[in-house]
Amino acid sequence: MGFLVGSALLAILMSFGAAKFTLGRWPEWSASRHMLVAASAFPLLALVAFAVMVVVTLAGPQPQEPGGTTGMVVFAMVFFLVYALGVALIVGLPSAWVAVRVLR
Repeated sequence: MGFLVGSALLAILMSFGAAKFTLGRWPEWSASRHMLVAASAFPLLALVAFAVMVVVTLAGPQPQEPGGTTGMVVFAMVFFLVYALGVALIVGLPSAWVAVRVLR
């Protein structure tokens, strides 16, 4: 339960941070463009974390037990990516909308 709350809070903080950054940096953009950038901050962070961890896993030492592969580790990371995208849709999108409306 703590992981769910933590990832939801991270999505909210990322959305508000990205909205504040884009509104301060590019105030001439439309509200929908600001919202798109703010809503995509958390999924992009999850995608970068996923890519880094896949590279680290594949570059690391291979398991020595019979039948052991890194495939299950990468498979688990794919589920993490799907989970992060779900959190981004359920929590990140509404918080990006609220962030852009509040900060405009």
